[in-house]
Amino acid sequence: MKKISTLFFFFCCIFTAFAQDQEELDHAKFLKQTNQANEDRGGKFKYDSIYRTDKTSFSATSFLTRKDFFTYSKDGKDLTTTIQTSTDGKVLTNSSKRGFAYYPNGNLKVDSSFTWDKATNKWVNSSKSTYLTYDANGYQTSNEYENWNPTLKIWEKFDRRINVTHDTNGFPTYYEIELWNKATGKWEKYGKYEELSNKKGIQIKFLNYNYKTALSKYLLTSVDTAIVLDNAKNPIQTKSYDIEWTGNVPTVTNKNWIKRKFDVNGNDIEYVYNYWNDTSKKYTKVDSLFYNYSPKSIYTSGNFFSWDEVSSKWLVDGKTTYQVDPTTDLYTSMKLENWDAAQNAFYDRRTRKYFSSMLSNVSTTDAALQSSFQIAPNPTSSDLHLMVNLEKISDIQVNVVNQLGQIVHNQYFKNIQNEQLTIPTQELSNGIYFIQIQSGDKQATKRFVKQ
Repeated sequence: MKKISTLFFFFCCIFTAFAQDQEELDHAKFLKQTNQANEDRGGKFKYDSIYRTDKTSFSATSFLTRKDFFTYSKDGKDLTTTIQTSTDGKVLTNSSKRGFAYYPNGNLKVDSSFTWDKATNKWVNSSKSTYLTYDANGYQTSNEYENWNPTLKIWEKFDRRINVTHDTNGFPTYYEIELWNKATGKWEKYGKYEELSNKKGIQIKFLNYNYKTALSKYLLTSVDTAIVLDNAKNPIQTKSYDIEWTGNVPTVTNKNWIKRKFDVNGNDIEYVYNYWNDTSKKYTKVDSLFYNYSPKSIYTSGNFFSWDEVSSKWLVDGKTTYQVDPTTDLYTSMKLENWDAAQNAFYDRRTRKYFSSMLSNVSTTDAALQSSFQIAPNPTSSDLHLMVNLEKISDIQVNVVNQLGQIVHNQYFKNIQNEQLTIPTQELSNGIYFIQIQSGDKQATKRFVKQ
C-alpha cells in the first residue's frame, strides 16, 4: 500500500507517467480493464512473468526478469502477492510481498507489505495500512498507515486518511489526510481532497488543499477539472492549474491541457497531452496515446507518439499488445515494443505472460524432479521433512497448497542439491495439502495429510 499522503501526487502525475515509463502507464490501464472478480473466482492462483530484451540486439532472446505470484480465497479475495526477481534470467529470488487480512464480514482489515531479507532468508515487515471504519454500503471511510522500525522493532504511525465519503457509484468524493507528529504524539492536519467522477469512475474534477498551520485553514493548491463533457459525462477536455498563495492572495498558473475521446461504451480511446509553456505563454503538444478495445470492452492494444517541434509531426514512440483467451476473456500475454528511429524498427522492450489455473492445471509435472524428493512423516502433526536429491545445485521454491489451490505457505531455498529441508505445518488446519516444488521452469507435486 503506497503512503496515503502521496495519493494526490499520483493523480497529478498520472498524465506524465507515460513519458517516464510507457509500460507502467499502459499496464495500469490493463489492470483497470481486467475483471478481477471473474479472473480470481474459485480459489484460483495465478502468476505473471516479465521478460526483457536488450535494445542493442534486436535478435536477442528475451530472458526472465520477474515473476508475480498471487493467491486468493475461494470467494476471490486477495490473500498474498509475492514478487520474485532475476538478474540473469535463471535464478529467481524473493523481492517483496503483500498480505491481506479481513474482518469477519469480509471487509479488508489490513494490507501489509514485506521485504525479503537475504541475510536471514526471511520476510521482514515493511509497512501496513489498517482500514478502521466502513460506511453502511461497505465503503472504506478511514485507514491508518504505519511503517516498521527494524531497530526498535515496533510499528510507527505515519499518516491516515479520514472522513472519506463516496458517491452512489462508490467512488471517493472527499477525504482528509493527517500526518503523525512523533514529537507531540498527535495527528496533525496535512491536506484534504475533493473529487467528482462519472459513473465509470473517470475523474471529472479533483481539488487539492494543503493545510496552513499559521492560518489555521486549508488553502486550495491545485485543480484538475473537465472543461468539456460529452453527453455521457465523459471528460473530453481537462485542464490543470497550480495555485500559490501570498498571504490570502492566490496566483493561478496553467499546468496542462488534456484532450480525450471515448467510444460508445465509455472507454477512453485517445489522449493528447498539452503542457503549458511559460516562455511562449501557450500550450504545447507533448504526447499522444491511442487505445483499442474488443467488442466486449476488453483493452487489447495501445499506440504511443511524441510531438516533434522541428517537423511539427507526431513521431512513433512505442506500442503494446495484449492477447486474450477468447473462451475466458482473460489475458494471456502482453508485449511492449519501443521504436528505434536509427534502426527504423520496433524492438521488444518487455513481455509479460499471465497464467491462471487450479492446482491440477498449473503445469506438467517434471518426472525427474518428481522422483528427486520425498516427504516424511505423512501424515504429519508437526513439521514436514523434505528430502531433496537433485542432479545439480539449484535454487528451489517450495509451496504448500491447500485443496482450493491457495498457497498457504512458501519458502525459498538457495544452493540446494542433497539436503533435508524442514517445512513448518503446525499452523495448518487438519486436512489434505500438496507440497509443490519449483526449480526454474520445472515443477513437481506430492500430497500429504496434516492431522
